[in-house]
Amino acid sequence: MPKLSPSSYALQLSNASTLTKTLSCNLPTLSHFNYTDYTNFYEPSDDTFLMCDALSLDLPSSSPKRVLELGIGSGCNIVHAAGLGGVEVCFALDVNPYAVEATKRTWEANEIQGVEFYVSRSDLLGEGTEAWWPSV
Repeated sequence: MPKLSPSSYALQLSNASTLTKTLSCNLPTLSHFNYTDYTNFYEPSDDTFLMCDALSLDLPSSSPKRVLELGIGSGCNIVHAAGLGGVEVCFALDVNPYAVEATKRTWEANEIQGVEFYVSRSDLLGEGTEAWWPSV
Protein backbone atom coordinates (compact mmCIF):
# COMPACT_ATOMS: atom_id res chain seq x y z
CA MET A 1 0.00 0.00 0.00
CA PRO A 2 1.45 3.43 -0.86
CA LYS A 3 2.39 5.89 1.86
CA LEU A 4 -0.49 8.28 2.55
CA SER A 5 -0.32 12.00 3.15
CA PRO A 6 -0.25 13.00 6.84
CA SER A 7 -2.60 15.95 6.25
CA SER A 8 -5.61 14.34 4.60
CA TYR A 9 -6.35 11.22 2.66
CA ALA A 10 -8.98 8.95 1.19
CA LEU A 11 -8.91 5.23 1.76
CA GLN A 12 -10.74 2.69 -0.37
CA LEU A 13 -12.17 -0.26 1.56
CA SER A 14 -13.69 -3.24 -0.22
CA ASN A 15 -15.66 -6.09 1.31
CA ALA A 16 -16.47 -9.53 -0.08
CA SER A 17 -19.40 -8.23 -2.11
CA THR A 18 -17.08 -5.67 -3.78
CA LEU A 19 -18.89 -2.74 -2.20
CA THR A 20 -16.42 0.11 -1.97
CA LYS A 21 -16.69 2.98 0.50
CA THR A 22 -14.38 5.96 0.66
CA LEU A 23 -13.46 7.10 4.15
CA SER A 24 -11.65 10.34 4.81
CA CYS A 25 -10.99 12.70 7.67
CA ASN A 26 -8.91 15.74 8.47
CA LEU A 27 -5.80 14.75 10.35
CA PRO A 28 -3.95 16.79 12.96
CA THR A 29 -1.12 18.88 11.62
CA LEU A 30 2.22 17.10 11.77
CA SER A 31 4.22 19.76 9.95
CA HIS A 32 6.26 20.45 13.09
CA PHE A 33 8.21 17.21 12.43
CA ASN A 34 10.95 16.65 9.89
CA TYR A 35 12.14 13.36 8.46
CA THR A 36 14.90 12.95 11.06
CA ASP A 37 12.38 13.17 13.91
CA TYR A 38 10.82 9.92 12.77
CA THR A 39 14.01 7.96 13.49
CA ASN A 40 13.12 8.19 17.19
CA PHE A 41 9.39 7.36 17.26
CA TYR A 42 6.71 5.75 15.11
CA GLU A 43 5.99 7.72 11.95
CA PRO A 44 2.26 8.06 11.16
CA SER A 45 1.40 5.53 8.50
CA ASP A 46 -1.59 3.77 6.95
CA ASP A 47 -2.65 2.23 10.26
CA THR A 48 -2.56 5.65 11.93
CA PHE A 49 -4.80 7.14 9.26
CA LEU A 50 -7.19 4.20 9.39
CA MET A 51 -7.49 4.63 13.16
CA CYS A 52 -8.26 8.35 12.70
CA ASP A 53 -11.04 7.39 10.29
CA ALA A 54 -12.43 4.87 12.77
CA LEU A 55 -12.34 7.49 15.52
CA SER A 56 -14.13 9.98 13.26
CA LEU A 57 -16.89 7.47 12.60
CA ASP A 58 -17.34 5.97 16.07
CA LEU A 59 -16.13 8.38 18.75
CA PRO A 60 -18.81 11.09 18.36
CA SER A 61 -21.66 8.57 18.69
CA SER A 62 -20.15 6.83 21.73
CA SER A 63 -19.52 10.15 23.55
CA PRO A 64 -16.60 9.11 25.77
CA LYS A 65 -15.41 11.66 28.30
CA ARG A 66 -11.97 10.04 28.66
CA VAL A 67 -9.65 8.64 26.00
CA LEU A 68 -6.52 6.60 26.68
CA GLU A 69 -3.93 5.78 24.02
CA LEU A 70 -1.11 3.34 24.68
CA GLY A 71 1.83 3.53 22.29
CA ILE A 72 1.32 7.13 21.17
CA GLY A 73 4.10 7.58 18.61
CA SER A 74 3.64 11.05 17.11
CA GLY A 75 0.40 11.74 19.00
CA CYS A 76 -1.66 11.87 15.83
CA ASN A 77 -4.48 9.60 17.08
CA ILE A 78 -4.90 11.07 20.57
CA VAL A 79 -4.90 14.62 19.19
CA HIS A 80 -7.41 13.62 16.52
CA ALA A 81 -9.68 12.07 19.17
CA ALA A 82 -9.48 15.21 21.32
CA GLY A 83 -10.33 17.41 18.36
CA LEU A 84 -13.56 15.55 17.58
CA GLY A 85 -15.36 17.18 20.51
CA GLY A 86 -17.00 15.86 23.65
CA VAL A 87 -13.81 14.45 25.14
CA GLU A 88 -12.86 16.03 28.47
CA VAL A 89 -9.62 14.20 29.35
CA CYS A 90 -6.93 12.50 27.23
CA PHE A 91 -4.27 10.17 28.62
CA ALA A 92 -1.31 9.36 26.36
CA LEU A 93 1.30 6.79 27.37
CA ASP A 94 4.41 5.36 25.76
CA VAL A 95 7.61 3.71 27.00
CA ASN A 96 9.57 5.75 24.44
CA PRO A 97 10.56 9.19 25.80
CA TYR A 98 10.84 10.54 22.23
CA ALA A 99 7.22 9.60 21.57
CA VAL A 100 6.17 11.42 24.74
CA GLU A 101 7.93 14.59 23.58
CA ALA A 102 6.57 14.20 20.04
CA THR A 103 3.01 13.91 21.36
CA LYS A 104 3.45 17.05 23.48
CA ARG A 105 4.62 18.88 20.35
CA THR A 106 1.66 17.58 18.31
CA TRP A 107 -0.80 18.63 21.04
CA GLU A 108 0.68 22.15 21.15
CA ALA A 109 0.89 22.49 17.36
CA ASN A 110 -2.81 21.65 17.02
CA GLU A 111 -3.89 24.06 19.78
CA ILE A 112 -6.42 21.73 21.39
CA GLN A 113 -8.57 23.72 23.84
CA GLY A 114 -10.92 22.63 26.62
CA VAL A 115 -9.47 19.13 27.03
CA GLU A 116 -7.24 18.07 29.94
CA PHE A 117 -4.14 16.37 28.61
CA TYR A 118 -1.81 13.97 30.42
CA VAL A 119 1.16 12.47 28.62
CA SER A 120 3.66 10.27 30.37
CA ARG A 121 6.48 7.84 29.78
CA SER A 122 4.99 4.70 31.24
CA ASP A 123 4.70 0.98 30.74
CA LEU A 124 1.13 1.20 32.09
CA LEU A 125 1.80 -0.63 35.35
CA GLY A 126 5.26 0.45 36.41
CA GLU A 127 7.43 3.53 36.18
CA GLY A 128 5.57 6.68 35.15
CA THR A 129 2.16 5.40 36.20
CA GLU A 130 1.87 7.86 39.10
CA ALA A 131 1.84 10.77 36.63
CA TRP A 132 -1.59 9.85 35.27
CA TRP A 133 -3.21 7.00 37.23
CA PRO A 134 -4.70 9.11 40.10
CA SER A 135 -6.56 11.17 37.50
CA VAL A 136 -8.51 8.26 36.00
